[in-house]
Amino acid sequence: MGQAAIVLGLLGAAQAVATVAWPAQVSDGQYSYPFTPHWYTAAMIFFAVQQLGVLAGIGGIALLARARASQATRAGLLIGTIATILLMAIAAIAAITTAHDAAGLGPGRGIRQRLRRADDRDRDRPGHRRHRSGPTAGPARAGPGRAGPGRWIVLALGIYVFVPMLPALFEPVVLGRLAFGLWMLLVAALGLILVRAGRSPVDPAALRHRIAECDRKLARHRAAIETGVDPTSDSGCPSASASSGHRRWSRSLRHSCGWRSCRTRARLATGTPGTATSSRFCKPSSPCPRCSTVPVRPSVL
Repeated sequence: MGQAAIVLGLLGAAQAVATVAWPAQVSDGQYSYPFTPHWYTAAMIFFAVQQLGVLAGIGGIALLARARASQATRAGLLIGTIATILLMAIAAIAAITTAHDAAGLGPGRGIRQRLRRADDRDRDRPGHRRHRSGPTAGPARAGPGRAGPGRWIVLALGIYVFVPMLPALFEPVVLGRLAFGLWMLLVAALGLILVRAGRSPVDPAALRHRIAECDRKLARHRAAIETGVDPTSDSGCPSASASSGHRRWSRSLRHSCGWRSCRTRARLATGTPGTATSSRFCKPSSPCPRCSTVPVRPSVL
């Protein structure tokens, strides 16, 4: 996933630079400028292939977050992937059809000519700023990231789409293409982070030390529960399950060191750097000594 995002992101940035340097084959008032309609079709197909790098980045994030993601995160990644595919196909087909119709090579020629004449009249008005559509227009999605540098690159991707990139697409054609080239460089950076995240080393000695420390804390925590004392306060857990003391006890146990120890054991056994967990390494939850309620295992570890 990461390698695909790197390669396709760099290809997208290279296409943006090549499009800026491309000699004009048609007049600047034509929709497919600077390409002929056939070259424009080839550029849009290549653009659609590049967007597979965005999908690869989303897929890489989904794989890293698979063990820790909540239902909302999984749903967001699924919706983002489907929306990216659909919008990418719609944008590419609409752009190719419009370019051919504007050149009189497809259906709807009369309608396109009338729209172009109306656009020419608007462009002649004083102070009118020209808007050209080119192979830089298209959908882009980014999903949630993991901790570390990946969190910030995903945040940068999300902000960049709405703050600099979309306004730049309504500016002169060169600025829009350069903005899209920078967007694809950010996608390549996301791919690099995904590759590094998948190759991060695991130190067995450090993980064993962490397991021992967590086990000691868990033993003290369970000893406090067996004596009937709420670990979060000096008073015991009342029998009423809706009491604040019980809620504090349940919340404390759900986020106690036992679950962290479970995560660490799974990482050590599977050799996965912080993304894997297995139920066979998990310790059973201790019931509340007063109301015999077993806390629910948290959905996000």
